[in-house]
Amino acid sequence: MDSRQKNYLAFAGLAVLLIGSLFFLLPLRQADSVSWQAGTASGSSALSGSQAVIGLTADGPAVKAAADSTMKTIATLQRITDSTATVPASWRIAASPDSTLPISVGGKVVTSAELSYGTTFTVGAYPFRISEGRSSITQGLDLRGGLSVILTPDKPADAAAMQRALVIMSTRVNSLGVSEATVQLENDNQAIFVQLPGVRDAAGALKVMGQTGRLEFLEVASLPTTLQAQVQDGFQMPVGSYKPFMTGEVITAAAAKASTDQTKPGYVVTMSFNPTGTAIWAEVTTRAFPTQARIAILLDGSVVSAPAVQTAITSGDTEISGSFTADEARRLATILESGALPVTLIPSQTDNVGPTLGQDSLFQGVLAALVGFGIVAMYLAIYYRGFGLLSWISLGSFAVLYLGVLAVLSSAGQYALSLPGIAGITLSIGLAADTSILIFERYREEIAMGRTPRVSAKSGTKHAILTSLDADAVTFASAVPLFLFASSTVKGFALTLMIGIVCDLTIAMLFTRPAVILLSEKVVGKIPKFFGVKGSAVDA
Repeated sequence: MDSRQKNYLAFAGLAVLLIGSLFFLLPLRQADSVSWQAGTASGSSALSGSQAVIGLTADGPAVKAAADSTMKTIATLQRITDSTATVPASWRIAASPDSTLPISVGGKVVTSAELSYGTTFTVGAYPFRISEGRSSITQGLDLRGGLSVILTPDKPADAAAMQRALVIMSTRVNSLGVSEATVQLENDNQAIFVQLPGVRDAAGALKVMGQTGRLEFLEVASLPTTLQAQVQDGFQMPVGSYKPFMTGEVITAAAAKASTDQTKPGYVVTMSFNPTGTAIWAEVTTRAFPTQARIAILLDGSVVSAPAVQTAITSGDTEISGSFTADEARRLATILESGALPVTLIPSQTDNVGPTLGQDSLFQGVLAALVGFGIVAMYLAIYYRGFGLLSWISLGSFAVLYLGVLAVLSSAGQYALSLPGIAGITLSIGLAADTSILIFERYREEIAMGRTPRVSAKSGTKHAILTSLDADAVTFASAVPLFLFASSTVKGFALTLMIGIVCDLTIAMLFTRPAVILLSEKVVGKIPKFFGVKGSAVDA
């Protein structure tokens, strides 16, 4: 294989990398989506336009861009693009004039409402939820907005308890439907650090994360007579005043669903017990139902529900009824299913970043990167002329490859762009330009020494890349400790910088060097001034 074929092969390899990068990078942002449940079935649809129609078909709910004859329209969704929203909302829902199905948001029946991402609303008996479309490159909390919290135990806890708390906390966070969440141990395993990018209901998220979740079942008849009458929903039982017959450790599954009791509309939480719990529950309810005795269900000592037993329950399934909204029922189900925390966690530090502030920071950061990119490109074009224009293609290829790699890592949940990350991108642009400058300057020096353009291209570009490799290796080595030992935000800067160095060297070897060599074979000698090379040097 001769030199020219090797250069063309390098171009082909780069083309494959760039096409793969564009595959992950485009579109820059996916559409929002709406999901729903209909009994045991579920579905979702993309909200690609500015409006959508919610309807009913023979198979259940459907969401389409426009109404048609195959479904009965029950509500419409309109994207909020103005500043009239009273909450940090993204969509507005309105009931269809000819629909008799009520719309419920937060437990209240409405004719129209503004919806933020993650809010559950119901149309008739069908729960819906709007999710935010993710970007090809995930935005971190400082850009996207959201909640950052450090949870610490109320008293020193051993490593095993904190590891168990970490697993439970991860389960609870995942149930919130927040993408790219971070849950990790810090401070010698004595704190749990949680980041929830894009979360809107900070108070609700904190409640889910911080609640201990100790579920207990109590026979009301076992309490003193003076205390029995006080056992109503919301009553906080005095510490040490009762002895439960069963705890939440026997729960194997929990879920929220709409109530089927017309006299008690709202939502309930269903539970399933393991064999031990099933046997205890059957024994107690069998004993209690002849007199319709009450059983209180307590969460962290507070009465959630205290129903009278109407029949013996031997199936191992039961439900907690109360005045729950859809979000409250879903949070309670999450807490019950994940289990009780082995330690009481207290938010010691909370940072709630608004989405507007985050987007302003993103705009300013991207603007700074683009201005830097433009200044570097203009300098190269003015000083290096034809090779400067070649550097534009190099920098463009670098940008596509660089952002594509970040998009791949984002899709795998391993990267989120932050303000320090944007700083790393801006610095990487300078490193990429520096590599091109090294190649062009070494090429000029070789020609000034009296060598032909072809020989100068092969020798000069080789030595320039080796010099750049040495310099980049030092920078890369400096970034490694930052990535391994620094805080999460600084890690983002270090990772972005290291990826930029690798992409820079890849472009230099697969494009810039082969392009300079090919141009030097026939083109540079014909128009030396265009490439900033003196004609006498070329002829020497």
